[in-house]
Amino acid sequence: MFYTKTTFKLYDKQTNNPISDKAYQMVGDLVNGFARVKYNDKFGYIDENGKEICDIKYDIAENFSNGFAIVKYKGKYGFIDKNGNEICEIKYDNVREFCEGLAEVCINGKWAFIDETGKEICDFKYTDVSAFHNGFAIIWIYDNCSFINKNGKEICNFIYSSACNFEYGLARVTVDITDDKYLYTYINEQGKEICKRYNEIGDFINGFAVIEDETENGYKYGFINLEGKELLTPGLKYDYVHPFSYGLALVGIMTSKKAFKYTYGYINETGTEVIKCQYEEASDFKSTGTARVMIPFGKFVYINKKGNVIKN
Repeated sequence: MFYTKTTFKLYDKQTNNPISDKAYQMVGDLVNGFARVKYNDKFGYIDENGKEICDIKYDIAENFSNGFAIVKYKGKYGFIDKNGNEICEIKYDNVREFCEGLAEVCINGKWAFIDETGKEICDFKYTDVSAFHNGFAIIWIYDNCSFINKNGKEICNFIYSSACNFEYGLARVTVDITDDKYLYTYINEQGKEICKRYNEIGDFINGFAVIEDETENGYKYGFINLEGKELLTPGLKYDYVHPFSYGLALVGIMTSKKAFKYTYGYINETGTEVIKCQYEEASDFKSTGTARVMIPFGKFVYINKKGNVIKN
């Protein structure tokens, strides 16, 4: 077996002259304006002109992302910026990429965040954290979670077993009732629950989220709006609902539990049933303002938003 040691030298594209006499063990691809290089078994970076932006001294050097690169030095992690400056002390046991101007950092198994100047914005007390998304990050202390804002302030108590990222100023959270029963609700950016806790809540689509809850007539479905108000009055009454599409939502009432048969109709964004449940099959309204439905004897027709047949 023969072994050939390969090295890489950098040359100017126009003059074909060497940029330096240094021969690298590795030259990576340009990513976000910089390439990783290896020299004497250590890593660093060069810019698009082949200029080294920092000392070639790191044990690990990852590609630049969102303006910063993760580096490892003497067993610890930190970050450098595009000028090759270490923005913080290289002291962390683990780090993750910057997102929305903040990065997750870990010491002795506890997580916190630093900003782009390397300042720690909160104490190291969380057993895990997520990246920031729309101004907030999910934080855990063992099995319970909460949220933290960019000022390092926790917005609610650690009473939730799981959570989703904020969207439209709201985040869906889970509450453990028993070992096998969970309830769901939404909180706002102040950490306040905006609605009751339901058996299930969907994502907000076109301003409304599907909800499911147990009633005296079994589990029923409905909607809440972005203020947490239930759309249907009185209460939940449908056995099937589908997200709003072009101002109307498809709803259904079960007519046969044994055969799993439904009749379908449509409600508007005030919760009014504008087309009563009468169709054996139905689809969402389209951008044309029409929906395809099935009437008796298996015949399909198209209706407008008033329920009038417009096409056979």
